[in-house]
Amino acid sequence: MGMQFDKYFIQGRSGNEAVVIAGLRSGNELAEKVYNLYSSRSADPVIFLDNIDETFSDHEIKVRLNESVNGKDVFLFQSFFNPQQDNSTNDNIMSFLIAVRAFREHGARSITGVASYLSYARQDKPSDYQREPTTSRMLSDLMTAAGLDRLICLQPHTPQIHGFFGATRLTSISSVPIWSNVFEQYRNSEETIIVAPDIGAAKVVQYIAKNLEVSMAVASKFRPSKEKVEIMEISGDFTGKKRAIIVDYMISTGSTIYEVARQR
Repeated sequence: MGMQFDKYFIQGRSGNEAVVIAGLRSGNELAEKVYNLYSSRSADPVIFLDNIDETFSDHEIKVRLNESVNGKDVFLFQSFFNPQQDNSTNDNIMSFLIAVRAFREHGARSITGVASYLSYARQDKPSDYQREPTTSRMLSDLMTAAGLDRLICLQPHTPQIHGFFGATRLTSISSVPIWSNVFEQYRNSEETIIVAPDIGAAKVVQYIAKNLEVSMAVASKFRPSKEKVEIMEISGDFTGKKRAIIVDYMISTGSTIYEVARQR
């Protein structure tokens, strides 16, 4: 994962000022990996700031920078959801926004956020007749207001998310090379089929299947309630297939993957 993000830093760097790689609590592990990769490949001086956020007893969040960042290019790492920690999604987002503001107020030349998981991306449009807000647009507005210049994230829920980011540029990293590398051993396998668990994942699965030169199938699902999934049908030729690889681009409870797996 660190390798995927690292290439975006080496490209397009301006000047010889020190690069600042900073990790918030839910992004520190990835930040450290990228720091090690970057410092071994680039002649630029690099500063690593780790775990720059903490919480007061009343749950307010504080960010403190222990080195000057004036005139420097900052890359700020945070996962908005980290299943290995107790921090809530909203806590992680607030820490990120406060950290962006800290770097902006203390003179950073540019601030690039790196979010391996972009929260609220599924709330990119209101459900029919439900009077919901476009929350993902609100999140992009908050990032812009905080002072973020660019956001790098893994493939978000839908491509239209890019349209919500104006002054703050959004760079999304495709998951296709990652999955293709994971399943490289099945390249050209006539016994393997890659399955998209719903229409939303079909495009990603199509690219992976084409890259690996294997067959693909697509499931059609119906969601009678928020946490319940029913699989209507699976379109694809399973003749002679001994191995089905189900790939989804976002998993919350795993119910969709589970129901698709039960069909065959």
